[in-house]
Amino acid sequence: MHLHRPKYRIILAVATLLAVATSCNIRALLPEGQYVLTRNRVEVDHTTPRDERISAEEISKYVKQRPAMDILNIRAWLWLNSDPDNDNLWHSLMRTLGTPPVLLDSTLTRRSAENIEAYVASRGFFGAEEEYSFRLNPEKQTAQVTYTTIQNEPYRISEVEYNIEDDYIAKLLQNDTLSMIREGDILDINELGEERGRLTALLRNKGYYDFSENNISFRVVKFPITDDSCEIILTNLP
Repeated sequence: MHLHRPKYRIILAVATLLAVATSCNIRALLPEGQYVLTRNRVEVDHTTPRDERISAEEISKYVKQRPAMDILNIRAWLWLNSDPDNDNLWHSLMRTLGTPPVLLDSTLTRRSAENIEAYVASRGFFGAEEEYSFRLNPEKQTAQVTYTTIQNEPYRISEVEYNIEDDYIAKLLQNDTLSMIREGDILDINELGEERGRLTALLRNKGYYDFSENNISFRVVKFPITDDSCEIILTNLP
């Protein structure tokens, strides 16, 4: 569909003015009992030291439902007022410029909280808790969701043990000063994966050209449940 620029601008201006004028009445176009998601808030655990605290930016990546970028509900108003069965210029333009409102889905909220909790656990905070709450505005039929992360105490590496059959590899790794796994560090599952890749590259550079990440395994030995520490055993599989 080809639009003449002057006419396009006029229609856009009229649509915008109408949307602004009626933005507060968008609820009249919404299904009964539904709320438009307008904001997600992420509250981090400020009891955790700053250098160990997982940022709101990282946590936000695991939120499944996000509000639409829609100032004053203009784009939602355009979408809701368009007729999908009408192909005339006006309705086509409204559908092009508009976007459907994001309606609050409590199931997606719960799954988001589960995703966040799993991610925080993978960073070594296995006792982490994730809570969420809703702030509903029945008058405007809008909703805000707040995710609250409680990291609790992390599991730390108390000892790193090597169980390697090849004497040369064993000596090489024991003298490796660039290891990402150190005693006292938080047990970060993601870093274990990165360490496997780093060790594989190191050994290939030393002549073990057929060596792969599958040749390395980590075994975590958890101490009594009251002790937030563990032992890492690095094994070179035959």
